[in-house]
Amino acid sequence: MINIAIFENLNSGGALNQVKNYIKYFSKLGYKVDLYTHTPNKIKFTNKIFYYPVPDPKNSINEMLITIRQLKKNQQKIADKINNKKYSLVLIFPCKFTQAPFITKYIKNNKSYYFFFETKREFYEDTSYDYFSPKRIIARIIRAPIKLIDKYNCIKAKNIISNSYYSRYVLNKIYKKKSSVIYPNLKQIKTVKYKIANQKKFLSVGLISKLKNNNFTIEILKLLNQKLTLIGNYSNDAHNINYETCCKLLSNVKDQEKIKIYKENTFYMANQINEPFGLTTLEGVNYNNFVFGLNIGGTSEIIQNGLNGILYPKNINISSRIINKYLTKNRLIIYKTCIINWETSVKKILDFTHTPNV
Repeated sequence: MINIAIFENLNSGGALNQVKNYIKYFSKLGYKVDLYTHTPNKIKFTNKIFYYPVPDPKNSINEMLITIRQLKKNQQKIADKINNKKYSLVLIFPCKFTQAPFITKYIKNNKSYYFFFETKREFYEDTSYDYFSPKRIIARIIRAPIKLIDKYNCIKAKNIISNSYYSRYVLNKIYKKKSSVIYPNLKQIKTVKYKIANQKKFLSVGLISKLKNNNFTIEILKLLNQKLTLIGNYSNDAHNINYETCCKLLSNVKDQEKIKIYKENTFYMANQINEPFGLTTLEGVNYNNFVFGLNIGGTSEIIQNGLNGILYPKNINISSRIINKYLTKNRLIIYKTCIINWETSVKKILDFTHTPNV
């Protein structure tokens, strides 16, 4: 039996779902997966879960003096345990506190791979509605060492897998590191033509935050007298924004209900700002939504312009005119070029890492 070790310290959301699905499909292929984590999640299909608790910080000072120190100490323990077990493959996913985890510099196994999603974007981009508030500025100053920790830990990673070519570009630009691209859950297929009825309904899915660019989407649809269905929960910086008045907001939606909602809508709005890889955008494509999105980040790696969607510049008037051409049609033609398939991604990881078949 071949054993695989996975480390993760992620918040709930698309990235953690990616880890869960990888574990599920590794297990289906006959591999035993041990999970090492700081988060008490109950994840199915694992062989064993090794839990090393780290306290969530109460504030930025507490984060630097207590959380980060405990994080480093515990990840060195995890690395020692993994090194002693001599796993056939070690997969390292990001840490919600440091992005690149400390464990990257302690693992001795040459078959270890760090999955790069994105930088600590708060240090490089305007990422929140209150980004320039005194509170946020002071917090970034206090937390500035995390930017250096992320860089150092990332540079120490032996092998890196990026989730898109856009992520690979960012990694090389900021960290001066090379990587290989393996898309999560995406399988390219021979183009299939679909004719769908235009229900003239618009959907977007994801955390309500500045980076998801919900305001841009809502302003476009206002010009077209259309209303957005938005599946998501408020981020910490967006709690003062009342989206209930300008869109149909659905929170805490379960997976099966979400699939049903995708199928009830015609158009998916993917206006995220520099998103590394849009898992929800791919879901929209998979469930035969016609996608409209900004031509930035990893979105253009999912949307084939004119086939399964349309990409446009960050201009509300231009975007609304493009969308209106499709809104007036009673039926639409979609050329499907890719689907969701986790097993394909898992097999690509095994092939890339030269991990033996079970």
